[in-house]
Amino acid sequence: MTENKLEYLAIDLITNGPKVPGACVVDATGVTWTATTTSSSHSKKENGEKEDQSRAAASKKIVAPATDIKEINYSQVPGGVQVLLRVKPDKGSAKTIVLQGFRGADVKPLKEFVAAQFENVRVRQRECQPNGRNWGDIVVSNSNFKFEVNEKCSFEVNANAIAGVNPIGKNDLIVEMQQGKENEKQSKDALVEMAFYVPLTAETWAGEDVDDADDMAVQRLATAIDAIAATGPALGEPVCAFEDANLVVPRGKVTFALHPNFVRVTGSAADFKINYTSVLRVYALPKPNAHQTHVVVALDPPIRKGQTFYSFIVTVFNDDDIITVAPRKPNKETDDIEITGEMEERFKAVEEEYTGAAGEVFARVLKAVAGVKLTRQGTFVSPAGGAAIRVSHKADVGLLYLLERGFFYLPKPPILVRYEDVSECEFERHGGGAGASKTFDLTLTTKKGLSYQFHGISRTEFQNLVNFLTAKGLPMGEVDANALADRLIDEDDMAGIDDAGPDLERGSDEDEDSEEDEDFKGASDSDGGEPTDSSSSESDSDSDSDGGGGKKKKPAKKKAKTNSGSPHAKKKKEKDPNAPKRPLSTYMIFSAEMRAKVKEENPDFSITDVAKELGVRWKSVTDEEKVKYEELAKKDKERYEREMEEYKKTKKEKGDEEMADVAGEEEED
Repeated sequence: MTENKLEYLAIDLITNGPKVPGACVVDATGVTWTATTTSSSHSKKENGEKEDQSRAAASKKIVAPATDIKEINYSQVPGGVQVLLRVKPDKGSAKTIVLQGFRGADVKPLKEFVAAQFENVRVRQRECQPNGRNWGDIVVSNSNFKFEVNEKCSFEVNANAIAGVNPIGKNDLIVEMQQGKENEKQSKDALVEMAFYVPLTAETWAGEDVDDADDMAVQRLATAIDAIAATGPALGEPVCAFEDANLVVPRGKVTFALHPNFVRVTGSAADFKINYTSVLRVYALPKPNAHQTHVVVALDPPIRKGQTFYSFIVTVFNDDDIITVAPRKPNKETDDIEITGEMEERFKAVEEEYTGAAGEVFARVLKAVAGVKLTRQGTFVSPAGGAAIRVSHKADVGLLYLLERGFFYLPKPPILVRYEDVSECEFERHGGGAGASKTFDLTLTTKKGLSYQFHGISRTEFQNLVNFLTAKGLPMGEVDANALADRLIDEDDMAGIDDAGPDLERGSDEDEDSEEDEDFKGASDSDGGEPTDSSSSESDSDSDSDGGGGKKKKPAKKKAKTNSGSPHAKKKKEKDPNAPKRPLSTYMIFSAEMRAKVKEENPDFSITDVAKELGVRWKSVTDEEKVKYEELAKKDKERYEREMEEYKKTKKEKGDEEMADVAGEEEED
């Protein structure tokens, strides 16, 4: 430390993922944090990567100019003191830089230095709630939202860390977090989502009528958080949009709106956002002998709809629908987002115009905008035509695509199994009827012990299938392909096969993206599309191995569920009508003032539309204009503190009187 600056050597940057070690310097120009090389270079060497990548990661620097710092907060946390820099927004929402690792003795010099060098910036202590309770209130501001317990901050979430908001049912709210590639390289542990339970009668967020399904507390809170999120409604027009797409997994008619940093999927039963950092790969797989194409997007982490997680979203497009799309590129002048170098690099691959079948155009545009690779059908050709064979999996009938580096079963549930993960391929024919002799089963066992069984495969597919798997070097036990082919293929039953007419043209149709890339990775060894599928693969293989002739056991009747053990079944504590009303936040005061004006200007707006418009207008309010609402919120908080003090005093006196009465009655007895 010198008179002109303060230096701190072991200061961590707090992100959604792991802490990033670094050093911090505070001088008259502002606050500068720089990442150190120790941790990152060590992890890089363990992974066998090049040292120049380590140096690139070590060069990360965050600069907060003194003129852009609005306020500095500090609080005592386990392991030292945490400092939060509230920085004015450049594009979009304001941001908070969180640094941790300061000592208690560092606070006083920091206060004195900031007071002397920074104009109109204060260092204030932020009271935290350390008791660990999980029942409180959410306060939303223009740069973050805080979870408070007894009016003390338990934790806060920066607006630029929020990827999306997903209300579920009447009470549940899921806040999804941004997943950056940098965090994924450093650690597999990262904050993915947060879940909140919002009662219908939540005092801060409840509407005028708690029974109104269109104005529930959870919807109001979701709208307020979505308004400040990094993917909020204020980001303007998308790059391009694909309307009336037929989504198969999850099911529904939707519109895909491709923005510079994410794709938003909206429909009557779906509304979710997918960051491009979560997109692993895009697949364009034509359906054999049909004028349709499956376009599959592999995701990690998966999206969530209700209680179901989806590692793949599957859309079917008609090849007869010819469209032309001209994607627009992000513009620093018109788009309310920061145009990064990574974004500009991605959009270099975006063409001026795309024309062709709807599925082909969608796959190519998404590939370019997301900056991922596109996988098409492989070299396998079925005798019936196409690059897939018709199979049954459990009770569903679908297509098994044999790609260059893996099996892909579609459409529901999607299952991707990489060839390198397969420990054995087993062919089996079940007896018991004339129809059974015309088909065979294929069982795939993975090195992790998972088993997938595909039934009802036509025996005409056998020879091509065995030849293809043999060429790929897949283990098939002690299978004698020729001997098994002789058993499966009966010449007397081969008449009429030629009527099917092998159509080899589509199976051999490839372009520059038809061959799988060297870094091909399967998104999942499980289907990832149904709530019960994560464990059903093993049980399915066990049940199927009993043979096709046996009768299935009837499932045992499930016991009726009761609410006796549910915490929500307990009688809720009645609210004291004499308790003072909680203070309003600056946003709520602004909303109360502007709501009537918005309704007057937009008489056709629904309650949800009004709430969204209020969120947009709040983001456009300047710091000078917010002073008015901050003063009103401060006065309301002072009013609440006075009334609460009086309320507690009155309640205590009343309690003492009741105790005295009880004591007198006991003496008389």
